[in-house]
Amino acid sequence: MGHVDCSRLDPRNTRHPSRLPLEGIGLLLLAGVLLVGCSQDRARALADLESPDPSVQVRALEILARRPALADLPLLSRSVRGSAAEVRRAAVLAIGESRAPGAVDLLGEALDDPDDSVQRTAASTLARRPEAKARAYLMAAFVRKGPSLRSLIVRAASAAGIPPSEVMRAEAKQLWDRNVEALTHGSSGERAGAAGELGRSGDPRAFELLELHLRDESAPVVAAAGRGLGAARAPNARALLVPMLDDPSPMVREAAAEGLAELGDPLGIPALARAASSGASSSAAAARALIRLDTTGMAACEAAMEAVEPVAARILASHASRRKVSCDRSPLSRRLAAGGGGARAAIVVVHELGATELLPPVAALAQRAKESEEVRALAIRAVQALGDETQREAMNALLAPAASRGPTPDPAKDPRAQPASRLEELLQLVDAHRIATSRREKVLNGSRGADATAPRADPPDRAQLLHDRPEMRAAAATALADAPDPLARPMLEALAAEDYYLLVRESARRALETLGAPRPAP
Repeated sequence: MGHVDCSRLDPRNTRHPSRLPLEGIGLLLLAGVLLVGCSQDRARALADLESPDPSVQVRALEILARRPALADLPLLSRSVRGSAAEVRRAAVLAIGESRAPGAVDLLGEALDDPDDSVQRTAASTLARRPEAKARAYLMAAFVRKGPSLRSLIVRAASAAGIPPSEVMRAEAKQLWDRNVEALTHGSSGERAGAAGELGRSGDPRAFELLELHLRDESAPVVAAAGRGLGAARAPNARALLVPMLDDPSPMVREAAAEGLAELGDPLGIPALARAASSGASSSAAAARALIRLDTTGMAACEAAMEAVEPVAARILASHASRRKVSCDRSPLSRRLAAGGGGARAAIVVVHELGATELLPPVAALAQRAKESEEVRALAIRAVQALGDETQREAMNALLAPAASRGPTPDPAKDPRAQPASRLEELLQLVDAHRIATSRREKVLNGSRGADATAPRADPPDRAQLLHDRPEMRAAAATALADAPDPLARPMLEALAAEDYYLLVRESARRALETLGAPRPAP
């Protein structure tokens, strides 16, 4: 016997027996028999929900889903929190058929189920519900879930007549409201995080909020507000960030430099050059910011001539060397002649620029016993790298006493190995630091673009446009700009118009420009 729809067997759906012909009365009696059978099936299903066998529970839930009753919801709520994923999934489907108060809340709770298939079933079921609360649960889940569920929510919402742009708009509103609340009432850490996120939104409403928090009592909050102003490209950001380069807090000074780099305003170069050539601990951050804005390399070259800190000096000089620019090197000559700690950065610049004409004073520093071991180590490495054979032999002679004690084990291969002298130890540190700095700058220079931390979506994948990480969404849009996909247009349009993050909106707009105007339907 095939499946019987018990909901169609209610006697209230049938005319009064006195008005039925004889064959109609027979059909009514048959319906009554079947209705009794359905009632027995329901009673058996309710009892089977207590079975230890998950498959028995699933069959029971399928029966209850075919004829839901308001009184079933407490039992279904137990099943949707059961131990077996297949039982929870079947319970979600059964709850989806119920119109009992609280059914939507149980479906919303299932969106956080540990099993992905239960989450997906709950999302699909909620999308079919007419209640406003069902949509609210979906929108809240879209903000905090991973790519697969976000994609499913958009598809389910589209099937229910909700366009992707509305989903994006709802997410942006939730993120904005949450960050404003945290910035206004949160702890120091929460305010700092919210300031950064508000800046990344690029929303003009964030400018005044971030400027207000430049006077916050917490240095991390001030730093985050500075970065946020740069990321948001606020019109008055440069005027606010430049004075922060002289803040007593190193954290704030570094944030100001990073904010100026994010802002991308070349008018910030003079202030960054001054900060990069200072002896402050934040000079390296200022140097990295400067080279992001200095397209010619001339500003970096001039700042390198005056740089005090060796790390900043190396960053600046390397950038100038890559740009193949030359500037007045007389400041280096004066500093090398003076010796002392001020010569450290000058030696580094000579090394990075390949300034062989300045090797004689560098070699003199290596041989001068009164100089610190750090200065001598930097000088030896510079001459060994740039000098001729005679100059290199002179440097090797300085290390001969240590070499006479036998070969020095390589600490990179043997952690227990100890350098033969303090000078050799410093030489190893010089080499390691130079390699590390070079690698870092190559990574940063290679990843410049929409975002220095943005991963690449390769090959282009439309699904990544709904990734929960904005960097991945931006990367997917960028990849699609290089390999246009007309099927991605609706999602790109939604992202370009409504995504919370400025980075994503700009990447989506560039991809749409590559796609060009949509072709008219044939």
